[in-house]
Amino acid sequence: MAKAKVAVLKCKPETILSDIERLCELAGMKQALAAGKTTILKDNISWHYPFPGANTTPWQMEGTIKALKAAGMPTSPACRTRPW
Repeated sequence: MAKAKVAVLKCKPETILSDIERLCELAGMKQALAAGKTTILKDNISWHYPFPGANTTPWQMEGTIKALKAAGMPTSPACRTRPW
């Protein structure tokens, strides 16, 4: 089994999308995902209580999608679970 890799980067609101793309590069996203295979993204949303740090923000999802596309990885639209 491959060793896990963690990347940490100081981010700013003005550059968050490019920061997320850089984080994906540092973390080795392209090496971790199978080339040519679709990556499905699922957001985390608490429907009843807004827990800080437990929900996916729009810029996290957008930045990840852009990073996957920039790396030439096919993506699927984000999936969402129903609130009921």
